[in-house]
Amino acid sequence: MRTATSMLCWLSLSLWLAAALTAGGAAFGVFATMPELQISLANYGHLPSEDQARLAAGLLTEPIFAATDILQILFSTLLLLGVVAYWWLGMGRQRPLPRLLWTGSIALACGMLWWRIVMIMPPMNRDLRLYREAAEAGRVEVAEEARSAFEVLHPVASGMMEYGVLLLVLAILAGAAAGVQRGKTTPQ
Repeated sequence: MRTATSMLCWLSLSLWLAAALTAGGAAFGVFATMPELQISLANYGHLPSEDQARLAAGLLTEPIFAATDILQILFSTLLLLGVVAYWWLGMGRQRPLPRLLWTGSIALACGMLWWRIVMIMPPMNRDLRLYREAAEAGRVEVAEEARSAFEVLHPVASGMMEYGVLLLVLAILAGAAAGVQRGKTTPQ
């Protein structure tokens, strides 16, 4: 049971980090590249070309963000179950400080992820939908208002994702430190 719990924790933690990095990498690559392509979207001709490029980048990355969010929810849930089992089985008795840092990092990362998904993303997605609909209909003022509302929440969501990644890296480091016995240089 201990081996299975340890495997569940490490696998879930690693896959969660991979999903978060995938979302960030996709955003960085697409949003950096799209303006250089000078894209023109027929349905959004009322917008300046820079806005059209950013809108196209958002349309391309949206399914990636949705998929990685689903994966992050899955892996964070599995990881929390693993952490509960870990402590229930008494696996955190040795090296308690790194184990507590490991647990705290995971708990904070979960809280940030779920807060972002439940509290930040619904209004942000609503504003984004309104922006796209208004821009497509040629209602530029409504589109700009919706975009402004979206841009208020976007840095919050991005920051939560970035801090979540840092917390996951910290959890990996703390977990690795907890697995090294004193006087030995290899994980046990």
